[in-house]
Amino acid sequence: MTTFGTSAYLKLLALNPQPRDTEIRKRLGARKGGYDFHKAMRRVATEYASQAVDWHTTEARLRAISQAAERQSATSAAQALMSWVNGRAIRLVQDADQQVASPNGIYSVKFSPDFEIDLGGTATRIHIWNTIRPAINLREAIGTLGLFVPDDNPQSIGVLSLRTGELFVPTNAESSRDLARMLSLDIERRFDRVAAEENARRPEDRGSERRTRL
Repeated sequence: MTTFGTSAYLKLLALNPQPRDTEIRKRLGARKGGYDFHKAMRRVATEYASQAVDWHTTEARLRAISQAAERQSATSAAQALMSWVNGRAIRLVQDADQQVASPNGIYSVKFSPDFEIDLGGTATRIHIWNTIRPAINLREAIGTLGLFVPDDNPQSIGVLSLRTGELFVPTNAESSRDLARMLSLDIERRFDRVAAEENARRPEDRGSERRTRL
């Protein structure tokens, strides 16, 4: 079963229909775990914003990131998160991932919080989004969070866009869950259709290969 990380699923929901199908096609192909462009960013930004390390140490860690684009993304994320936190206490979280299957078990999604912060008396676990394109809005955020929202405390999970400073948090468990189900059913239908298209194409590909060899 294909498993989407939090940011990967947010991105999938935010893509236009054709790029969305292309992404699903990639997932259905032979695919090993790829490079996590944002892994260093999450670690460096959250540890700096939590004041676990100072800026001097953070700068050194940022310089150690070899890829220029990744280094630039991590640097802007660290600065943006510290600005958003604005002196409030945040707690780093570990081993707090949750994973759920889509309604018909075609794929699964993982929610991975990067830190926890008190919001109006609620301990809210937040996943960081730090991608320029595609941009996410409330629909994509709640459509993802609704897969995990607890009945008794919907505001306990959220997504923070460091690009815009927007924090997306569910306010109603039932409506969030309904939106998440509607969007996930659409993704399942796309999985089925793309898989059928790929299966229909394969006999032609095999025949072409045989003719080429002959």
